[in-house]
Amino acid sequence: MAAQVTQMTPGTIQRRWHWARVWAQAIFRPSVRTFEHIFADPNAQYSRAYLWVFTTVFLAMGAGVTYLLAQGESLTGQFGSVGAALVFGVLPAATLFAVIGGGAWVLLIELWASAMDMLIGHAPEDSHAYERLLYAFAAFLAPLLAVSVLVALFASFLFPALHLVQVAISVYALALAMLAARAVYRASWTRTVLCTLIAAIPLALVLIAATSVIERWAAGL
Repeated sequence: MAAQVTQMTPGTIQRRWHWARVWAQAIFRPSVRTFEHIFADPNAQYSRAYLWVFTTVFLAMGAGVTYLLAQGESLTGQFGSVGAALVFGVLPAATLFAVIGGGAWVLLIELWASAMDMLIGHAPEDSHAYERLLYAFAAFLAPLLAVSVLVALFASFLFPALHLVQVAISVYALALAMLAARAVYRASWTRTVLCTLIAAIPLALVLIAATSVIERWAAGL
């Protein structure tokens, strides 16, 4: 999608931002204006948003699962050596989990953006509201998910207290989602906050169920 932001002034210079610049602006300098600049980037496209989310979750989950499985002595016993366990047991399992996790998060973010788009409604004279919201979501969720996935894995397997960090990340992500939605739709703050929270309920239920499954798996190892 070639983004032309109706809310921004004609004199605004649209710049192509590197992914690191986009993530840093979304995470460390969040504001309605910041998100307007982010989705005004000519590089703001579906493919870029999907790639960010999938790649960060894939790498984080792959690294986390690899580390955790490599600690298990049962795998070494089954494969006869640490090297064989790593090549034939740990890495294939970590890759599978990473692919499933990355794909699942792409789908969840798309569903969240779709729910927001239906609840708030299209921005006036803007036929690309959904695409812009999805890109804005990816700008902050990609880096936050990388941290959150690792925190969730280590909290379930090693340090339960880290669940508090995960809660803090989730709350911050909700706040950023509200800013992004406000930038896209220009709805009132009351409507923006309510719609963001309502749209996040199914996502929260899925995450709670996934955390429960991971903890049961951890208890069985």
